[in-house]
Amino acid sequence: MLKRLLLLSSFMLIQPVSAYTSDLVICNDCSLSQSMNAAKYSVVSKRSSDIIVADIKNENVIKFKVFKTTDEYGEPSITARQISPTSDEIHDIGVIYQYRRDLVDLMVEMTSMPGLGMPGTTPPSKSRTGYIYTGTLRAKGNPLDFITTAAIQNDLYDYYFAKTTSLIDRVTQNIFNAIKIPGAYELDAYLDIEFYADSLMEVPNGTAQVTFNPASRQFKILSSRDKDNNTIPTTIAELASNDYRFSSNDSANRFNNYVQKFTKKEGGPAIQCTPTRVSTTGLGFIFYYNCK
Repeated sequence: MLKRLLLLSSFMLIQPVSAYTSDLVICNDCSLSQSMNAAKYSVVSKRSSDIIVADIKNENVIKFKVFKTTDEYGEPSITARQISPTSDEIHDIGVIYQYRRDLVDLMVEMTSMPGLGMPGTTPPSKSRTGYIYTGTLRAKGNPLDFITTAAIQNDLYDYYFAKTTSLIDRVTQNIFNAIKIPGAYELDAYLDIEFYADSLMEVPNGTAQVTFNPASRQFKILSSRDKDNNTIPTTIAELASNDYRFSSNDSANRFNNYVQKFTKKEGGPAIQCTPTRVSTTGLGFIFYYNCK
């Protein structure tokens, strides 16, 4: 796999760069009308632009000429018409398709490395709607700390993916001027992370589903759950619309500490989210959050 990425990057180095380039927009699983809207919304400052809308997942591409004008009332108007991509653009998109295939294979390969304290990985057979499952990482820790602590994310990323960074960088830096290599999240590929409370990886402590962006070397969190299977909220609206069940005071306190951190960051001092605790038989504790 690393050899294939190296060959791909070397191949791109010897290709000519077009004098005029089109902008690329990723729109996976999009209809023709959705692709046209994506092209229109991507135009910011230019009066006219050539926009290539690529469905990377299904390997389909549509090109539009987009015009910014004013209507008869002097109001801004954006129109678009479909045109044919050039042979150079078709070639460039083909390189990105190959990049996606190789990157997904790379993610599978890297997640087959021994986990932090536990060898092996779950075979890539699961599915998440619209995404390719590429493997499972295992680590000691918990998803609440993982979400809020960049250093923990960086350590886990470096353990699995640092050795591939130079090759990925070569690919991303030497693609044509017309094309920006998408992050893995735009390629609809994801990883599971299983957290454990002990070094032997025997006590489950929550999960997360993430993609990673090889250009910025960062994880993007799609979803996560704590040890009691509560969905971990990332917005105040999510927090206030759900209830949370905890098996112990320690779990509830850890979750509440996370809530206070992220609500302070998102809402500022004007927003206060107060937990209301309800004791129940057999379920531990149930918390509701009132945010105002």
